[in-house]
Formats: sequence, C-alpha cells, structure tokens
Amino acid sequence: MCLGYLSRIQCIKQGGQRGRGRGGGRGPRSQVFHSREDLFTTNRINSKFETYYKAQDMIPEDEWIDFLTTLKEPLPTTFRLTGSRTTARDLNGVIQETYIPHLTNQTWEGNPIPPPTQLPWYPDGLGWQLKVHKQIVRKSPEFKKFQNFLVYETEVGNISRQEAVSMIPPLVLDVESHHAVLDMCAAPGSKYSLHSCTLDGTASGGAAFQRRGAHRIVIANDNDYKRSHMLVHQSARLPSPNLMVTNLDASLFPGIRVPPSIMPFDRILCDVPCSGDGTLRKNIAIWKSWGPQNANGLHSLQVRILLRAMSLLGSNGRIVYSTVPVLATALNSHPGRFVLEDVSTRLPGLLRRPGLKSWKVAIDKNITLASSWSSYLSTLTDPGEAKLSRSLFPPDNANELNLERCMRIYPHMQDTGGFFVAVLVRVKDHDVVTRESSTSSSLSQTARDAEAKKLKVGDDALEDTLAPTPDEELDDIVAPAPDINLSMGDTIVMGEHGEEKLATTGGVFNETPYTYLASGNRHAKACLESLRVNADFPSTLLFVRNPDGENITPRVIYFSNPLVREIVLHNDFNKLRLINCGVKVFTRQDSTTSGGNTYRFVDDGIESVLPYVPPESILTAGIKELKIMLESYYPLSEAFDEGFREQIKQRAPGSYLIRFEAGEWEGASLRNPLLLPFWISSKSTSLMTDKQTKSALCLRLFGEDITPFGKENRQKKEAMQAQVKDIETTAVVGDLDVAEKLNDGEDDLEVKVALEGEGDISD
Repeated sequence: MCLGYLSRIQCIKQGGQRGRGRGGGRGPRSQVFHSREDLFTTNRINSKFETYYKAQDMIPEDEWIDFLTTLKEPLPTTFRLTGSRTTARDLNGVIQETYIPHLTNQTWEGNPIPPPTQLPWYPDGLGWQLKVHKQIVRKSPEFKKFQNFLVYETEVGNISRQEAVSMIPPLVLDVESHHAVLDMCAAPGSKYSLHSCTLDGTASGGAAFQRRGAHRIVIANDNDYKRSHMLVHQSARLPSPNLMVTNLDASLFPGIRVPPSIMPFDRILCDVPCSGDGTLRKNIAIWKSWGPQNANGLHSLQVRILLRAMSLLGSNGRIVYSTVPVLATALNSHPGRFVLEDVSTRLPGLLRRPGLKSWKVAIDKNITLASSWSSYLSTLTDPGEAKLSRSLFPPDNANELNLERCMRIYPHMQDTGGFFVAVLVRVKDHDVVTRESSTSSSLSQTARDAEAKKLKVGDDALEDTLAPTPDEELDDIVAPAPDINLSMGDTIVMGEHGEEKLATTGGVFNETPYTYLASGNRHAKACLESLRVNADFPSTLLFVRNPDGENITPRVIYFSNPLVREIVLHNDFNKLRLINCGVKVFTRQDSTTSGGNTYRFVDDGIESVLPYVPPESILTAGIKELKIMLESYYPLSEAFDEGFREQIKQRAPGSYLIRFEAGEWEGASLRNPLLLPFWISSKSTSLMTDKQTKSALCLRLFGEDITPFGKENRQKKEAMQAQVKDIETTAVVGDLDVAEKLNDGEDDLEVKVALEGEGDISD
C-alpha cells in the first residue's frame, strides 16, 4: 500500500498525467482539506433537517444555536475498558498513574491540550474521553505513546473504542451472569461485547461453571452476512464459551428450541437500523442525504424487529430499544403486557431529557408536517390513498403510555452524539392488566388490520403480530408447537448458480457445521491425555468444525457451555444460520521433541480449562522471566535464572501453562497474576500467545514494544520514513503535504481526499 502511494506521488511530481483514457490529470483542487476537522465543517448544512427538528420543539429556543453548532463539530474520541473486571481495573490504574501525569499540562503551539478524562456517568470510571486534534496525537511524543498503548490494548480486546452514547444501552439492560441475552442487530459488536463481559465476570470453569453457566448465553445477530463476520472478529477479542453469532433477519428471528420447550430470552437489545440523525457528527454524508422519508421508510422494519423481540422475551424480561416512534405502536400491540421502565435515575452524571408524548410527521419532501393521523388525512383528496402508516403518528392514548420515561440525549448537552433509549419490561403473567377498549386506548381490531396493510412489510405474519395477543399465545413462548422455529417466514430461493439462498438475509450461507465430540471420542481423549487434563473435564462440551468428529483429526478443538451445546444439537444449523460459537481451547502442534503431532493450550480457552489442569502442569515465574520471553520468540533455557531453569528441567517437552505472579522488577509493575500458555522444547521455550498480546503487555509493563515483532515494525517504519523524506519537499497537492500524511500514518480516506482531483486512486 505504501509503495502504491509513493508511486502516486511520483506521478504527481511528473506533471500529474494519468492514462486510462482520462485525457490527463486535472489541475489543483480549488478547495484543500488540511485535516479531518476541515471535512467535518464543510457543507454541514441541511435546511430540511433544521426545519424538521425545529418544528418538533425538542430543543429550547435558547439552546438551538448551541445544538446546531455542536452537530457541526467532530466527536471526541471515547473508549471503555473491557475484558475481565481485574484487567479493566488494572488498565484504569495504568492510565491514571502512568499516562495521565505525562499528558497533563501539555501545550501545543502555546495552547493547553486537555488530557484524557473519565466519562462522569460511566460506572467505575471505566469510560474515557479524549478531545485532542489528530495532528497533536501524531506530533506530541506523549500523546503518540498513549495512542500506541490504546491501539495494542484494543487489538487484544482490553479496550473498545465506541461512541459514548452507544455505551448506554447495555448499561441499562441490566444483564446478570445467568441470563440468556439476544442482541438482534449487533454488528459491528461494540455493544454486545459489554454483555459478554458481564457474563464472564468470573471464571467459567469447574463445578461453579456447571452450576452458573448452564443457562447463560449471548447471541449476537446481524442480518448482513459480511457484518456478521465482523462480530466473529469482535468475539475473538473477547473469547467466551457463552457466545454465539448468527446471521438472521432480526424481524424473523426464530424461536430457539432447548428441549422440552423454546428458550425465552431474559434480555434483548434492539439497536435497530435508523436514518442516522444522531450520527451526523461522525457521518458527514448524512448532511447531504438526510430527509424525513429515510426514517419513514424504515418504520415498518423497526416495528417488526421490536414486535419480534417482544414475542421472544420471557416473563419479567427486559428490552432496551433505540428508535422512535415505534414504541407507541409496540406497546399498543400488546396492551398491558409491557411497561416502560423509568430510568431517569440510572447512570448519575448523564444529562438527558424525557421522551416526547407528541411529535410531528413529515408527510412529503417539502417538510409539510402533520401532528396527527386525522390532520394528515385532511391533506388528502382521497383518504384511501394514504401512503403513510398510522403508526407513524402519536396514538390517541399517548398520554397513557408513560413515553416520558424514555431517555433522549442531545449532542450539545454533554459533547456526544444524539441518542434515544427506552427500557421495556414484560409484566409478569399474573400481573397483566387488560385495558378496556375505548376511543382513547388501543386501536380496534379493524383498525389494526388496516394498519398492518399500511406497513407494507412484505409478509403475512405482521397482521397477526400487530393484533392484540391472547394470554395463551404469549404463554406459549415457553411451550410452543414443536416446529415453531421452522415456520418463521424464511423464504428459500435458488441462487444463480443453483445454491440455496435465504431471501430474508440477502446472502449465501456457506458455513462449516459444528460437531460435538461424543463421550470417549478418541481425538478428545488423546488431546486431554497429552495435556494431562483431569479426567473429570466435561469432554462432551468439546466440538469441532467439520461434519465428521470421529474420522478426521481436528486441527482446532472448541469448547462451549452446556446451553450452547443444547442449542446446536436441537436446532437446524441452516435455519439458525450459525456463524460462530464457543471458544478455542486446544490446537494441534507439530513438534518433533514431543513425539510428533500433539495438542497445546490456547490462550482464549485458558479460563475454561484451568480448573481441570493439575498443579504440575503450571509453571510460576515473575516479571524478569516475562521480559526474557517477550524479547525473543524462542528463548533458550539457559537465559533464565537457576530457579526457573529447574522448573523447565523437571518437565517433559510439551504444552503447559505459566503463571506470572504479581510484583515489581526494575520499575515494571504487574498488578495481578497473569496466566498464559507456554511451550517447552528440548533446549528452548516459547510463550504461546499472539504477537499483539505480547506487544500490549510490553507497552503496559515497560512503556515500549520490546518484542521482535515490535522491532521489525520500527525498522519498517524507519525505512518508509526514509523513502518519504526523499520526496517530501515536492510531493504536495495544493497546500496538502501528502508525504507528511504517509509519514504520520494517516488513514487511506484522508489521502484519498487529498488526491481526489488527480485521478483514480484505486490503482
């Protein structure tokens, strides 16, 4: 990539002439973007947006200018500390004690630079905000050092960069360690990673795992096949035996069979597709494309997803939903069975406004607004030709639905994006109160039938979904007909090459099935014996990714909790469209010193296996030994002190675990014990974890990347900088120094913007 850009710069030096039938290059651009901030403040005007939102009376008149000005500013960088609670606390300590002192009282060109600050409302101070220009981060040694720390910790899953307001829904979802959780529209996965942290607050192995872990699970789903694989990447950063990733249309999410019934979910998150108004600060394209028709067009899908979530929720369960005005429609569809919970006192320090009981709907492209269904109909020559759904408008009983309990967050209040959060709780069956039908309450059955047709959702199931649900129908969520998950409306069509294609997801499903290993499976037995794992290890929770678990020697062996196993065994693989589940625990290792093919422990699965690993398979060491292992891929046994050398000599070649005890050594401090996989050969050793984890450990403990991988990266960067330096004085497009951007590691988008007037950058 770097050489490609260098060639591009050389082309510009030689006169900017490009072939490919374009007739040569164009002259310098009339407008040059010096930074991303210039991009954000350019053309951020949309008269329709201003007209629409000013008419809603959501923002007080004396705040309107502040609101609009904030929308045109770039968002601060925000991140939260993830991983285990111990790791999160450790990283918080590192930031506060190591980095903040060096980032405080810094200046740039005579101006003070604000240090990172904790989000005042995020629990335990684990959410952070950084409002610093990218140029300062690149040029300031202290901020650059902090950025490297964040990058490596993010890569290994200990930090998640996420917009501040997007952190809110999982926090009010109240996930507990025994819950079954569904994230219906989960990609790219930042929110659902919070659920997994909650479920994995304690070790997931041993007898305690058997007691607590049988019913806890997070299913992360996304309709888009490619985006669902982004969830797989995210789950790899936060491995857990409790996680599953599926690729399904959220509005048609099937009932999950766990004999003898269908599994009700305890918690469901619905962060559904929307028009993106709240993301204007980061998605500049929305300023040009936004129109109220975008939201109107998504309304039916939003209704379908929320109604499906309500049908999957168990008694006293909780849904967190992030889009309006769907709530009124959904609440009236199940009268008395769901209530909005008041969360006004949750997350102290978070500034918010209550939900609206009335709003106006844009009925045409000219932003003609109607405040009610009747006022909309009055604008039509023939009311029968109404194109909008009645459910877009405030219902007659809006004052009875407690819509003020919703949470609205505006950008200017706390320097965030815009957001909406509502918490719905399913009333316990014996507490259900049926409302009297009246002109001021729920819609009549006839009105509901007409409303379903107006939604134009493309399937016949919605008419039934929108109608009032009989008591026994919701009760049947727990004990439905046996084939309920095979009749949810999925349509199978044939692709152009004859492959099966699910019309509801728009993607070909081509995943290798999951096969659980039978009790006494020879591959599992050989693996566990070679690793000296105790005989009481729950081997029936091991699975492989191939259709034959007996005759094919697996390269990787995975592990899940009992509930994941039940789901995989009792649900159709293709209907469930299962993309990923469980966690890697063992992988085959080719080794001549250990007798040929054998298995080794995998970093991701240590917590699941640890309770079954005997003490003799765990070595102990300190920071000094850790540093030696980080500085070399294969340190010789002689490199260690006599005490640790003796531990190595007492053990045969093969895979072990190594525990680095908490302590200090030469200025480095390890706050809590660290457990990692370790390999012993006849003369050398190896820390069996990935390069990113090693680099993150180096930065956390020693302040620099001392690994061979880090040294190689520094050498490559120095070579790149030397190349760029040769041409940096002449490689200028307009006023923008492209060579400097390459030198500072700017992303491809900004380089592309810089060269936009000079031809096709794709080659």
